[in-house]
Amino acid sequence: MAAGAWSGAGAAWRAAAGLGAAGLTAAGLSGGVSPGARAERAAESGPAPAASGDGAGGAGGKGQPWKGPAAGAAEAAFETWLRERGAKGLEQVAVGHVSEEGGGAAIGRGLFLREGVRGSIRDGVRWRPWRPALRVSFPLSNALTPASCIREPRVGWVYRALLEDGTLSPRLAVMAFLIVERLRGATSPWAPYIAMLPEEEGLGTPLFFSDAELQMLRGTTLHAAVTARQKKLRQDFRRVKSAVAQALQACKHDGGRAPAFGDFLWASGIYWSRVLELPLPERAPVLEGGMLGGGVISQVGAPPEPAATAAMEGLCPGLDCCNHGEGAPGRWRAVGQVPARTAAPATGETWLGIPRKWLPALLAPATGGQEGSRRPDGPAGFLELTSDRALSPGEEVRIDYGARSNAELLFTYGFVDPHNPHDTLLLSAPLTAGDLENPVNQARMELLHARGLRPQAFLPLAGVSTHGDGGHQPATAKEFPPEVIAMMEVMVLPQKKLAEALELARAEAEVQGAGAGAGADAGNSAVKPGKGDAQEPSFAALTLLVRLMQLQVYNLEGPGGTGSLEHDTATMLKHLMAEKDGEGASEYAGSPLSRNAYHALVYRMNQKRIARAYTALAERLLSYHLPEKSEGQKAGAYRPYRP
Repeated sequence: MAAGAWSGAGAAWRAAAGLGAAGLTAAGLSGGVSPGARAERAAESGPAPAASGDGAGGAGGKGQPWKGPAAGAAEAAFETWLRERGAKGLEQVAVGHVSEEGGGAAIGRGLFLREGVRGSIRDGVRWRPWRPALRVSFPLSNALTPASCIREPRVGWVYRALLEDGTLSPRLAVMAFLIVERLRGATSPWAPYIAMLPEEEGLGTPLFFSDAELQMLRGTTLHAAVTARQKKLRQDFRRVKSAVAQALQACKHDGGRAPAFGDFLWASGIYWSRVLELPLPERAPVLEGGMLGGGVISQVGAPPEPAATAAMEGLCPGLDCCNHGEGAPGRWRAVGQVPARTAAPATGETWLGIPRKWLPALLAPATGGQEGSRRPDGPAGFLELTSDRALSPGEEVRIDYGARSNAELLFTYGFVDPHNPHDTLLLSAPLTAGDLENPVNQARMELLHARGLRPQAFLPLAGVSTHGDGGHQPATAKEFPPEVIAMMEVMVLPQKKLAEALELARAEAEVQGAGAGAGADAGNSAVKPGKGDAQEPSFAALTLLVRLMQLQVYNLEGPGGTGSLEHDTATMLKHLMAEKDGEGASEYAGSPLSRNAYHALVYRMNQKRIARAYTALAERLLSYHLPEKSEGQKAGAYRPYRP
C-alpha cells in the first residue's frame, strides 16, 4: 500500500470516481491532484508511502505486534539486494509478516524495528540509550521510475522507443516493466524486489473482488468506479501487451508464458498502491504524464522556492513496505540532493520533457558491473525514513497516509478503517455527460467554475451527530458543507438569472485578471464560499437537495442497492460474534464473510449512515421553508424516502 496516495493514488480514486474536469462520469485513472500540494507534503513529512509487501492492501496498515526480524529466505535476499543498491540503516529494521487486526494468519509484510537498537541519533540529538530512534535511507538511484526503465541495460532502449512514439505513457512504462521482470523470474535483476510484492489475492482492491464480492458494492460510487476502471484497463492492456513482448525479446527471455490481462491487473494494483512522488534531483528527467510540476521540494531545512523543481512518480523499494497507521509516527523526506534551479527549457529543447542537454548523463546505460547494477552517476540523494517518537523493539514502523475516505483506501490500497473519521459520501450534481451538450447546463458548469465550485461535493461522516436516546431517533447531520448549498443554488437558477450571474462572473474575472497581470489565474482567483458568507438557502435549492439525498438512500438501500442499513448491521453482528467465538485459525475463518466481503460491508455501511443522516438534515431544512399548513399538508409537500 504505498502512499502514492499522496502521489497519484489519490488522483487515481478521484479520476475513477468521476472527479475529472466535467466530473460527471467515471473515468480511467489518469491522475491529477494538485502537484504543488503533494510536493509540499512529500517535502515536509511524506504523509505515507507504502504498501505492505504481501497483501499490503489486505493488511490495511493494521498489522499486529511483531517480536523479531523475519528469518525467511525471501526477506533476507531482499535486504541483501537493498544493501547492494545503496540502502543505509537496514541494521535498524527488518521486513516481517503482519496480519489483520485480531490476529490469525499472516496476510502481508511490514517494516519493523529490530531488537537491540540503542542510542540512535535523530536530527543531531542523541536519544537516551533505552529509547531507540530510527533513521533508514533508501537511494533515489534505486527508485523504479520511467527514467530508470530507460536506463536498464539490454531493455532500456525498448522503453525509450515506446515512450518516444507514444505507445506507452510513463505510468504504463513502469507497469510494463513490472510485468517483464515478474515474467523473467529469477533471471531478473529485480527478482528480490518482485518476490516481496503481493500476489493478486493479496492486493485486496475491488478490481480483484470476485463477482459475488463486487455485488456487495452495488449502488455505491465505488461500484461504478470499479466498472469504469476495468474497461479502461482492458484498453490499456492492448498497448502494454505488445510492449512486454518486445522487452522480453530484447532481454532474450525464452520460454515461460505470454503476458495475460491478469498480469497487467496485478501491475496496475502494485503501481497505484505504492506510487509516490519522488523529488527530481539536480539534472533529473521530467517525463510528461509521469511528472507533476509546479510544486517545490527543496533541500531539507531550506524554504521552498516557486518553480524550483518538480516531482516524478515512482516506486521506492524498501520504503514501500511501511503500512498505514492513523497518527503513526513514521515520516519520510528527501535528503542529500539539491533541486534544479534552472528555468524550464523551451519545447524544442526537450525530449519527452527532458532537457536535451541532460540526456547523455541521465539516460546513458549502466556501465561496468553485473546486469542491473546502478550507475555511480545516477540520481543523487535518498528518501530517509524517520520517526517522530521512540519506537519499541519489534514495533512496526507505520506511516499515516493522510485523511482518506474508505472509498479511497479500499479502491487504492485494498483495506478500510472501520472507525475512519475521514469517511465521506460523494454527492454529484444532477447532470449526466449527455446533459452537458445543453448550452444551459454548460453555462451552469461555467458558473460553478467561476465561483470556485465543482459539480461534486463530499459529505463528511464527521458531521453526523448521534442521539443519546437509545437509537429511537434517527441520526442526523449537523450542517451541510457550504459548497453543497452553493452548488444547489447554481443548479436551480432560472435561465435569465443564470445568464446575469455568468455575465457578472466573467466581468469580475476580467477585472481580476487585468489587475493581477498576464500570469494571473482568473479561475483560481474566485473565492470559495465559506460559512461567513453563506446566505439563506432558497426553497428551490433545498427541494433539489432533498431529492438528491433521497436518491442517494434509494440507490444504496433500494432494489438496485444492497438492502437496508439494519440488514447490514445484523450481518456485521453475526460476523463479529463468529469472530469472537474464535471459530477457525484466522480472523475470518468460520465467518460468513471473506476479507474482501468484510471490507465491502464496512464501506457500504458508512455510506448508508452518511446518506441517511444528511437526508434527515435536508428534510428538516426544507420543512422550515414550507408555508404554515397542517402537518398532513406539510408531509404532502414532499415525499421523504423511507427504506
